Amino acid sequence: MAQKKITQIKSSIGCKPKQRGTLRALGLRGIGQSNVIEDGPVLQGMLSRVPHLVTVSDDDGSAPAAKAPAKKTAAAKPKSEATSKVVDSDADGVVNAADASPYGDGSHALIDGDPDIMPEGFPIKGNAESKLYHNEDSSFYGRTKAEVWFANDEAAEAAGFSKPPSQLAKEEASS
Repeated sequence: MAQKKITQIKSSIGCKPKQRGTLRALGLRGIGQSNVIEDGPVLQGMLSRVPHLVTVSDDDGSAPAAKAPAKKTAAAKPKSEATSKVVDSDADGVVNAADASPYGDGSHALIDGDPDIMPEGFPIKGNAESKLYHNEDSSFYGRTKAEVWFANDEAAEAAGFSKPPSQLAKEEASS
């Protein structure tokens, strides 16, 4: 396999401990220091941790390949788009807070954008980002800021929300 020359170009001060450890494992202890290492999947994985701190070049003296390859990340959809069944109930072409039932029947949008105002008949709090819902039996109910309200557990689950793992464990233990 080919040899790669790794050169540290930035300080590790303020970096995460894993990144500092990766630099040490690469044999780099300061700015401007270089090390020649056998290329392979392990090296590529290490370089993906610190692409902003090092440059990589072939050991044959060719020009640096700018920076180490950055981590590849898939273009992730927001969680609410990926699994929710959001409904445009006011037919304005946009799913927004004006929709009375943003997640279909049994759901209710925030009233005046205030997460503390509970709509009558909708006691279940839902968090759109985590896709978790909290009923009044949940230990997190009091500190949860509602992003959507549900009439019952079934409506929340139909919208793709689930109970927090801690509440599920608590319910199993009491059964």
